[in-house]
Amino acid sequence: MNRSFLAQCCEAAELKILIHHYPIIPDWLGCRGGVGMSEGFAPDETFQGESALGNVHVQDWRKPFKWVRAKELHKDAKLFSVIQADNIVQGELGDCWLLAAMAVFADFPGHIMSLFDDINLKESGRYVIRLWDIKGKGEWQDVEVDDLIPCDKYCKPLFAQLAGESGSMWALLLEKAFAKFVGTYEKLVGGSTGWAWQVLTGQPWMARWSRDPGQKWTRWEMCDIQKCFGKAEENLAAAAKWRSDGMRGGRWKGPVETSEDDQMFQALASYTQACFAISCSIGQGDRAEAVRISAARAIL
Repeated sequence: MNRSFLAQCCEAAELKILIHHYPIIPDWLGCRGGVGMSEGFAPDETFQGESALGNVHVQDWRKPFKWVRAKELHKDAKLFSVIQADNIVQGELGDCWLLAAMAVFADFPGHIMSLFDDINLKESGRYVIRLWDIKGKGEWQDVEVDDLIPCDKYCKPLFAQLAGESGSMWALLLEKAFAKFVGTYEKLVGGSTGWAWQVLTGQPWMARWSRDPGQKWTRWEMCDIQKCFGKAEENLAAAAKWRSDGMRGGRWKGPVETSEDDQMFQALASYTQACFAISCSIGQGDRAEAVRISAARAIL
């Protein structure tokens, strides 16, 4: 990390990471779309079909949809073969915020694997994935999903996809677990990388730095509004200075601190050295430039 990177960030609206739409298409097999299901396969009847998708927008030429088992999507399909940010690609769904969070934690593969109840593809096709419910009881929740992936008529996944030759399916299943966690795939459209980090880690505290042109950096802190202020109307009114996170009650409180460029650079350097997770986006106005920091560590 160097000062030229810091200069790039000076127009940052929010520290987070976005994923490019990579045009690379892996070596997909001619999948059978559900034909030949194994005897031990146990589909999740609580999350399937149109009710699981919601009202998602998909280009007409990709219809009709079909649900395809993960093992049919690649000639060398595995649950975990490679865990790298470069292998996560956004599809038709506007959930770059979620894929950004996955990309950051691809630098921590052990943590990603610990969320799953197994490290191999199962013949049963059922997986339990642990996610932290920050708005409910404030505890880990087991989300059970099958490995049927929503695909287009050409058997290419509609949403999270793979790049290159990797047959690693963990991102597709983790995205599906998030979709079930919030209700449908449609509800993943628009969100916060910070909220996704909380769900992936159970970490209640998070910070965000932002800067308007010509101004100092300001630090905001994230908290669940009900846990910080309670449910009473007067407490919610007192929380008016908190910025909405857009999903499940997360809020940004601030600014709690301001920093000059040099101070901000030193803070980023210390977080990187401490193996925190960091994500970043830069942009001007409504035009954002996606930036991925390959050496990123996370701000928790």
